[in-house]
Parts: sequence; structure tokens; C-alpha cells
Amino acid sequence: MTIIKRIKTIKNVGKFYDCLPASFSYKENVVIFANNALGKSTLVIIFRSLATGETSLIIGKRRF
Repeated sequence: MTIIKRIKTIKNVGKFYDCLPASFSYKENVVIFANNALGKSTLVIIFRSLATGETSLIIGKRRF
């Protein structure tokens, strides 16, 4: 299993137009919480795409 240690940038996916996440290293367990419609599900799709290699998941959430 590969652990994601940091995210450099997220561009044009769902709610994330040009996102530069806070600079910190993720540990083994991370809790993500926020109000509705702020991109939590989009992050899950990004992580699932990274884990499976299935790019169609992200293509479906691409911003135009």
C-alpha cells in the first residue's frame, strides 16, 4: 500500500480550480471534514483514481 505524503496542486477538478493545499505532511490516518459542497467527495475521487489508476473518475469531474 502506498501512502500519500503530500499534495502539490489540484487543478481543474470539481471545486478545485487552482488549489495549492497547505504545506504539511500527511500521516497514516487523516480526517477530512468541511461544510457541504467544498470538495470532500472530489478529494475521494482523486484518491480513488490514484489508487486504481482509473482516470475516467477524474475526467468525469473535470472543470470546463
